[in-house]
Amino acid sequence: MKPRRLLYLTSGRMDTFLWSAGVPVPEGSYSSTDSGLPEFRNYLERNIDSVFSLLVDVAEEDIHVETIPFLQGADRDAVIARKLGQTFFSTGLTASQSLGYRKTERKEERVMLFALTNGNFLSPWLAIFEQAKIALSGIYSPLLLAPRLLKKNRLTDENCLLLTVQNRSLRQIYFEKGELRFSRLTAIKDDSIAGVTRAIAEETVKLQQYVNNQTRQHEASQQPIAAYVFSRKRYFDMIREVCADTYAIRFNLIDIDNCFQRVGLKQSPPVFHGEWIFLGLMAVSPSSIQFATDSLRHNHFLERAKATLYGVGLTILAACLLVSGKFLYDRSALMFEARSFETAARISRGYYEAIVKTFPQLPVSGEALRRVIGHYIDLEKKSVSPESLYVQISRAIQGAPPVEIDVIHWKIGLTAPEPAGAVSVVNAVQVPDGSESAIVLGTIHLGANAHPRQVLDVFNRFAGALEAAPKTRVEILKRPFDIEPEKTLKGNEITLEDDRPSTFIVQILREIVP
Repeated sequence: MKPRRLLYLTSGRMDTFLWSAGVPVPEGSYSSTDSGLPEFRNYLERNIDSVFSLLVDVAEEDIHVETIPFLQGADRDAVIARKLGQTFFSTGLTASQSLGYRKTERKEERVMLFALTNGNFLSPWLAIFEQAKIALSGIYSPLLLAPRLLKKNRLTDENCLLLTVQNRSLRQIYFEKGELRFSRLTAIKDDSIAGVTRAIAEETVKLQQYVNNQTRQHEASQQPIAAYVFSRKRYFDMIREVCADTYAIRFNLIDIDNCFQRVGLKQSPPVFHGEWIFLGLMAVSPSSIQFATDSLRHNHFLERAKATLYGVGLTILAACLLVSGKFLYDRSALMFEARSFETAARISRGYYEAIVKTFPQLPVSGEALRRVIGHYIDLEKKSVSPESLYVQISRAIQGAPPVEIDVIHWKIGLTAPEPAGAVSVVNAVQVPDGSESAIVLGTIHLGANAHPRQVLDVFNRFAGALEAAPKTRVEILKRPFDIEPEKTLKGNEITLEDDRPSTFIVQILREIVP
């Protein structure tokens, strides 16, 4: 964070302070002479990395209340700027504050206008600020900070007068129903305690007379003024002797040391100066209203933008670090869990090996046993029953009653050995591995008067029923009649002998379904 420095400007002198640990630490004092201004410029250039706030405590300030139509946005800003220019001619340090709205025939807004009217006095100092290109956060006056002082001390009187002594002068700030009315700065010729006390009593009476004249002019009810004097406790008795209460003024004493704590100072200053109250308010809780123009605060805006960017960057970095920390925590948790599983597996493996050692020794090695088991599994897969294929042949015979089965030779795969007494067929199709085969030898009995076409029709019906089953292929190895494929069968060319049956041979191939 950049250092914070406070500037206190009075007539002809600029005092500088470093805000450190809640206390303004004096650094130097510069006059408005030809030698003092360059020294002040050098001071600003040496501390160009600081953020500055300026408190102007002069008598040349003014307040004015205006009523403007209800407006918003740029139109409202333009009307207020025009009112400031008309009210405070030829001064650039102005400010405004909304006092709320009121309804008469039309909705209107009451606006309080502020200005530092001695532009010639401020011009050399402002020129140095622009040349040094420092970060100036704002220009304030006791007039703008007084509402904060009222709230810090919880003062709620209808007519309230604040009296502070600083720089051989008496500052009087008057509030009516919580609304700022005016501020006066009166020089004190005798700066002793007795002289200051007499000045407080005299100026309070003058102010009370002025207020009475104003209230009579506006036909308002006269209320007693609660005058609050900020002083140290050891001077209370002396102030009470001189400042006696009347029907129009009631004096109240506030311990300035307690006030310093309320405004944000960590410790009281060594001297009895009221400006420290306003310096503390300016450092801790500055008013949102101030006199500096945008050109004077340009570098301050840049610093705030940089601080915002840095803050966003740090926030993103912190978020990334938090996410990375979570990932690291999750990784460590997973690694711990993995190590736990490895330990459990190692313990289980030890238990298993201990149990295995209690088993009797096998006559063969484990590798040989695994090969045997694998071979057994292969044989188990090939151990297929011919029952389903026999059922398929039986269903085909039901559709062709004249067909009688003489022999069925069943086998599986190429690797299956030929069974004893197997029928050998020359043109039989080799059975692929993973399939089963059945060579069927059969006879068709239709009688001596049957026509050859009838015999072939029964055979074709039988073969078609066999091939209708899924994943089944039928190879005809021998038909009931030996005819050439390109020759047409005629009844006068082929005759059936009286008692000789019509024999056939077919091979059924079907994929083994586990």
